[in-house]
Amino acid sequence: MRQSDGFLTTDWSLVRKAHDSGALERLLSHYWTPIYAYVRAKGHGPDDAADITQSFVATVLLGRGLFEQAEQERGSFRAFLLTCLRNHLTDAVRQKAKIRQFSTALDLSAIRVDIDHDDPEDAFHLEWSRQIMNEALEKVRQVCLAADQGAHWRAFELKVLGPIRGGAEQIAAETGLEAEAISQRVQTVKRKMQGILREILLASVGDERDIEVEFEKVLQSLKS
Repeated sequence: MRQSDGFLTTDWSLVRKAHDSGALERLLSHYWTPIYAYVRAKGHGPDDAADITQSFVATVLLGRGLFEQAEQERGSFRAFLLTCLRNHLTDAVRQKAKIRQFSTALDLSAIRVDIDHDDPEDAFHLEWSRQIMNEALEKVRQVCLAADQGAHWRAFELKVLGPIRGGAEQIAAETGLEAEAISQRVQTVKRKMQGILREILLASVGDERDIEVEFEKVLQSLKS
């Protein structure tokens, strides 16, 4: 399945604040793995893909101020980023560049990504969706623990994230919840999850009118 460059619209709320170290760190956390997935899907091995990803972040995203150059009127930031990434990859292949300039670079060779995509852009969008979903799950977990609903989260984790055999009875035995209350507790966490995911997407989209479309696209990407 091929996604368009407009798969998800722009992280404009963060891009506009890229001069702030916190916003910049969050932007980079969103894009490290999608960029790496794209390069891997182009046929590069883990080590070369890590080198290319790190050089792109160091020399293009940071060195050339790509975030500062982006203009919302031109549309999707991810489309803009992908164009720059394609150009950089061409240069990297031609020059055999292996630049390790980014002092806080991740050990990307240890990251496991799905590269079974014919289209590298599909790999990019899938990994971006996974980053967003993982961020939402962690926030939901923290919210549940803060509200003394650790058992609710554990029931959700067992039933939704890692379905186990035995159903409600086994979940009840592990969480201490009543078996007949499991479904209701899981639905409570699902509602929290949906709300938090929409909040995260709103920060990326910047327009509430696009939230539902983006929400469905993230879910669809993770199912494909």
